[in-house]
Amino acid sequence: MKSKNSKLRKGLLITTWVAIPTLTAAAIAGAIYYVVKNTRSIEKEFWSVEKFNEEVGKIKIKDMIVGSLEANKLYDDFNNEKIKIQKQREEYFNKHPQLFSDILLNENATPLLGLSISDQQKILKNAPPAFDPDAFLKPKINSLLNFEQTKYLDFKFTDLEKIQNDNSKLKIHFEVFLNYEYARGVFETNKIKSTPNSKYYFKSSQDVEFFSNDLKIYPGSSFYNNWATNKKDAEKIIGEINEKNKEHDKEIQELEEKKLQLKDNEEEVAKLDKQIEDLKKKKEELFKAPSFQESIFKWFKEIFEKTNAFSDIYPSEKNFKIEPLEKENQSQYVLWNPKKGLNELTIKFKFVSTNEQKRIESYPKIIIFTLDDI
Repeated sequence: MKSKNSKLRKGLLITTWVAIPTLTAAAIAGAIYYVVKNTRSIEKEFWSVEKFNEEVGKIKIKDMIVGSLEANKLYDDFNNEKIKIQKQREEYFNKHPQLFSDILLNENATPLLGLSISDQQKILKNAPPAFDPDAFLKPKINSLLNFEQTKYLDFKFTDLEKIQNDNSKLKIHFEVFLNYEYARGVFETNKIKSTPNSKYYFKSSQDVEFFSNDLKIYPGSSFYNNWATNKKDAEKIIGEINEKNKEHDKEIQELEEKKLQLKDNEEEVAKLDKQIEDLKKKKEELFKAPSFQESIFKWFKEIFEKTNAFSDIYPSEKNFKIEPLEKENQSQYVLWNPKKGLNELTIKFKFVSTNEQKRIESYPKIIIFTLDDI
């Protein structure tokens, strides 16, 4: 029995000894493969200075942007963000007088003596990052780089500026370097690479025109600034109908009282119920009537044109006008909702131009106003 146990233990020991090296070897082999695979150097493509200059000369950015973005708004947002970040950095460095003030402009500036290198690095590491014009503009401005340019060139937006006498355009500045992650060039020191002193450096600018599809009814617009005065005419139209409805309410109340007096006369009560129902329908129909919709749309069209609230892509200068959206199929294009004190006036419309041989129509537009003084 002892001999059997001894043989069994011996067999287990042998099996264990064989299995462990096998598993370990596999794990090590995998680790080695991973290291080799991930440290394999990328074969970089050589770019001559001539090739670089040829390619960067082809670079363009999209010269027309259609959307909600406006030139003035982008310009203001860009500079406001720049000022905000600069202020954050100033406040941060003011808390660390050990550093020269010009470190705000030159991150290579030498700190004052007496501050350890680790402390210097910690202060700089924790500082708010400088404003990055490229990160700000890239989601908004489209560069038209092809695949090769995107891979081998380092394109960056650097600044923007207004164009005199044209509020719809901005001059967008950009610069281009060689992307040393995938490309290599003639010898330059690391101090020269990716700087304006490099042979692989290009800067340029391009005018970009912005066409907003937003209506010009935002704060600061002529429509917005004159709204308090202009809305009174719409409130007057609605107020006149409300007065008619008050008369109907009074009639309904009188009929309800009469019903109580004649409650034993079923025939008369039925007649009164019919009159009450008709008056309630009249009340509902007053705000659906073509005359009401036409009056409100006429008011809207006049103030819209007077304040030139047209979007950039449907300008009045190109003979675009506004028309009721569903007038042709008799659907309501003006809706008034006074329920629960909402006082919402909804207008459905479209831009139309007949200046060309072919009629041009915009997508449907809906605008909702809240009228407080009713």
